Amino acid sequence: MERREGYLVATIELDGDPPGLSERARALLSAFPETDGRRTLRVDVRNRQWAALVIEIAQAGGD
Repeated sequence: MERREGYLVATIELDGDPPGLSERARALLSAFPETDGRRTLRVDVRNRQWAALVIEIAQAGGD
C-alpha cells in the first residue's frame, strides 16, 4: 500500500487467477495482463467499492 493525497494505491502480485472471485473482481483482474503466469495489479483505492475488490482479491490469493 502506498498513501497518496486522499487515497491509497494497492499493489497485489498474483500467481495465476485465484478461484472463487466475484464477477467484478474477475473483470478487474482481466484489466491487468498476465506475464509468465503472474499478474501485478496496481489499483487506486478511492472508495469502499474499490477497497472491497482489493480486499477480496488479496484474501483469495494476493501477497
